[in-house]
Amino acid sequence: MAVLAATAVYAGNLAFVVMQNTASVRAVEGGVSKLITDIYSNSLLLYGFTVVGVMVLMGLAIGFAMDFLISRLGIDLGRLERRE
Repeated sequence: MAVLAATAVYAGNLAFVVMQNTASVRAVEGGVSKLITDIYSNSLLLYGFTVVGVMVLMGLAIGFAMDFLISRLGIDLGRLERRE
């Protein structure tokens, strides 16, 4: 595909080079998956921000859940007290 695009540029046919990233939504019925595929198809920048935001939220959820579980086990992961 890259060879065809490069050949089109050298031939002077720039209309061929314009390609667009779109996700096939034929198999997606609806809900969050449909929303994410629509965001991906319309704006890659917004899709990038969405992915980063979801990763941050998942990291926070996993971090707080693990902190809760570790504290329930009785393990103290806080600051150490220095005894000199």
